[in-house]
Amino acid sequence: MVELSKKQIGELARALIEDKSNREAKTEREVETEIEKIAGFRQEIVSWCSQVEVLRHRAVEIRRCLEAVMDERLVELRENAEKWKRLAVEAGREGGSSDKNMEAFVDEILFSEAEEVKDKDGCSKRMLIFQMVVNCC
Repeated sequence: MVELSKKQIGELARALIEDKSNREAKTEREVETEIEKIAGFRQEIVSWCSQVEVLRHRAVEIRRCLEAVMDERLVELRENAEKWKRLAVEAGREGGSSDKNMEAFVDEILFSEAEEVKDKDGCSKRMLIFQMVVNCC
């Protein structure tokens, strides 16, 4: 393992902070404080590691997902969500596809020519199903 000098650690820390600072405004003092914090973790900085292991780490995927919802893909995701919301609302409205399907289902239950089967209390199974449908809606 190669040991980095204090100056090298400071330069590395500054590069990390400046990269982060591009996304959020920081005062010079805040940057210096973060550099001091990072420089204090000398033992955490290593010279080499397997890139495959790094890329397999779940934090890499989490970061990719966060970046996906924070950048231009966010616009596409929101547009898709709005589209599906609008389609679901239209389907649920009176005359919509879900409304028509529910009516057809209830009509099939109520007006089918199948024999009515009575339960032990004498209530028809068809009536029980209709009551369940009406009660849930």
